[in-house]
Amino acid sequence: MTNSNNDWNLDEEAIELLGQLAAAIHSLKSLAITGNDLIGLGEAIEAIDSIIEDGEIEVNVGLSVGFRAGDGDFEEGTFMCLRINADELNLDELNTTYSRAIGSDHSTVDYVYLTPNSALDEFELNNWLNRLDEIKSFPEARLSVSRDHV
Repeated sequence: MTNSNNDWNLDEEAIELLGQLAAAIHSLKSLAITGNDLIGLGEAIEAIDSIIEDGEIEVNVGLSVGFRAGDGDFEEGTFMCLRINADELNLDELNTTYSRAIGSDHSTVDYVYLTPNSALDEFELNNWLNRLDEIKSFPEARLSVSRDHV
């Protein structure tokens, strides 16, 4: 899943914001519980660096930071999610609800979907970073990592 035509089309402000994204991912290390979590954080940071440098990305890594709160009858969850691979950088927010009487539901708020040859939505990247800061500040916040090598 490597994209041999990596042209991420970044201006200086986008490069600076991606650096801020990498720093935000680095700040999640305090939420890491396993070695796999730490490796996933490192792979995500390395992939962001590769986007900045127009290099090859040879991982498919996903991160989510969030929590569920409630009781047995009703529960809500919020998760800030990142997926990065050779074809995309995707930042979104997953909201979940569960009610014993009704069942479960979820919705997704898309913030950033960056592909080679597309432009970075800098406003939405800032919004995602601000929301991540808010969510990770909750004591219940947990990190989840999924990793694949390509």
